[in-house]
Amino acid sequence: MKMTIGIILLIVGFFTCCAGVVLIYNARSDSQKNIVQKAVIEPIEKELVIEPIVQANEKEPENQSNITIFDSLISMATIDGVLTKNEISGLKAKARELGLNYSDFSVKIDEQILSKQNKRETKILDQDKEKGDDFEKYIVQKFSEKYFMVLEWAGDKYVNGIYAKTTTQPDLKMRFKLKDIEVDFAVECKYRSNFPENGVVCCSENQFKNYRDFANEMKIPVFLALGIAGSASQPEELFLVPLDEIETVLLSRSFLKNYKKWNFKDNDLFFNPQENRLN
Repeated sequence: MKMTIGIILLIVGFFTCCAGVVLIYNARSDSQKNIVQKAVIEPIEKELVIEPIVQANEKEPENQSNITIFDSLISMATIDGVLTKNEISGLKAKARELGLNYSDFSVKIDEQILSKQNKRETKILDQDKEKGDDFEKYIVQKFSEKYFMVLEWAGDKYVNGIYAKTTTQPDLKMRFKLKDIEVDFAVECKYRSNFPENGVVCCSENQFKNYRDFANEMKIPVFLALGIAGSASQPEELFLVPLDEIETVLLSRSFLKNYKKWNFKDNDLFFNPQENRLN
């Protein structure tokens, strides 16, 4: 009986031991499997991590935008070719407000002012020449074709210091003819829109010398036809002055009153060969 019980216990113990071995083996296999899966999956997960996408800033940088704004302000301030103290102060204040250094733009400002001044001076010169041409046409029409002939009508065209000799001469070279009398003379036409209190500058010193040299070389009288006020094509006053009676390019009203042409709007000009005067 005791032997039977011992055999039974031995058999139970054997199966229990086998069951334990199986459990231990399975537990060990699961552990190793987890370790392998972790070793394989973690690198894959790391490789699959997607970094956040940073969108490019499509907006213009703030500093560049401020520079553009300041450039526009410079263009507006220098449009007339002059930069006043108030405009300079305003630009400096705006530069500080925009976080810019005013001195960084000084070269650009100077260039823009110079550019506008050149255009402005060119425009003024063009306007002056237009007025001069209109006054010359007015004077030419005041000479009756019955007594006068235009021999030369000088132009003022030049480039890079190259100009025709006639450019330095009086505007008009005329010929007066009456029966057997024939006299050549020249006229320099000048128009001034107003009469300053201290007098009218009729021409430059260099021009004055050129006119005198012309008169001496050609041995003919030269006259200054000076139109004042009104318009170049319809002056309010007209003075006809012999060049050899002019001592200075600044002509006062008291000097010019002796050479004023009265009723010139209704009457033509005439040459007096006895006195060698144009009136």
